[in-house]
Amino acid sequence: MPCATGAFVVGIAAGKRWQIADLSSMLAAARRCLQGELMLNHRDNVAGADAALLIARIALAAIFLYSGYGKLMNPAGFSGYLANHGFPGGLTYPLALIAGATETLGGLAILAGFQTRYAALLLAAFTLIAALIGHRFWDIADAAQRGNQLNHFWKNVAMIGGFLALYVAGAGSVSIDARRGRDARHI
Repeated sequence: MPCATGAFVVGIAAGKRWQIADLSSMLAAARRCLQGELMLNHRDNVAGADAALLIARIALAAIFLYSGYGKLMNPAGFSGYLANHGFPGGLTYPLALIAGATETLGGLAILAGFQTRYAALLLAAFTLIAALIGHRFWDIADAAQRGNQLNHFWKNVAMIGGFLALYVAGAGSVSIDARRGRDARHI
């Protein structure tokens, strides 16, 4: 959280400039800074931030809704995929159902902006696990297949970055969280 310090502290919040010259004002600004009120790059200071957050939520949710639906409609198919990746046969079917439910419910939560920060962390962890299970480029000898899996691995890393950014920014004003007053700066 960027906060300016020094003899003069200048911060921007809600379009206002504060210039602080005395010690009591500096201490008050420091307190506001620690509480997240005096942030130079807070999303409230960025034009179109809420629209961008909505578009980001839609984009991040889309792949998980599609993939989760596929797993829930054909858990045996994903169960076989897990078995081919070394998971014990007795665990693959329940894991397929858990994966499908996680993707579908997490995707719906992100899309609706419901418990967004928790859903973002859940799907970031899920995506990391998926990358380590499904895109093991380091195990592939064929250069073309290795390159393909490397691209998919980095795609997952990029999605993790998107989820972490969403965790930090929150869902924005077009969300259930905002309507419930839960789109605060801190969990």
